[in-house]
Amino acid sequence: MTKFSESILLNEPNKPDSKFCAKCRMVLTYDAYNETMEENQNKNRDLQSIKKRMVNIKNILVAIQPLLQRVKPEMLTKLQTVTQNK
Repeated sequence: MTKFSESILLNEPNKPDSKFCAKCRMVLTYDAYNETMEENQNKNRDLQSIKKRMVNIKNILVAIQPLLQRVKPEMLTKLQTVTQNK
């Protein structure tokens, strides 16, 4: 007879090797819990990295804004043409 893991929330039978409840997605094993926590930590780390990069980009844009205001419109047009042809 196959033994099933049960969801704590639903008392729902699941396959013995299931890491999560098929119905409610509740963690059924300690390993699955650890994997989930590690994934969340990685996502948070990635998000923090993206936020730092966005702050750096903002700072760069703020720093170059006065320089861009002095660029003549015809130079911007030439620059657009050059970048579009690449």
